[in-house]
Amino acid sequence: MGSEVITGGDLLIASGQDQTYQAARLDAGDDIELQSGGTIRFETTSDVHTESHERSKSSFAWQSSSGEGFTRETLRQSELVAQGDLIIQAADGIQIDVEKIDRRSVTRTIDAMVAANPDLAWLQEMEQRGDVD
Repeated sequence: MGSEVITGGDLLIASGQDQTYQAARLDAGDDIELQSGGTIRFETTSDVHTESHERSKSSFAWQSSSGEGFTRETLRQSELVAQGDLIIQAADGIQIDVEKIDRRSVTRTIDAMVAANPDLAWLQEMEQRGDVD
């Protein structure tokens, strides 16, 4: 998980330069407003969990070994939870990473992400505005 900011009221983050969010959680009891004099980027990050188990047996005449394992990768995007309005203004535009998909499947992928985690609903709004490439 990236940075987390939680407030019971409005949340305003303003800068004259670029802003980059990686798996951040912004949670406001009222409005969230992000203002940038540059670009606002929402970058996807990944959590990787690898696990392996090995067993071996042997005696003077024989040897046996076996193993199993797995790797699980979870892609994470920032969660923006506003009880009021979500306002994102960037002078040089908004960039949102959505990994491993082609243009035709952007809407389906975002819909699936939101179904799995409603705190990503802001991505649907950005996609409808044309801010997701």
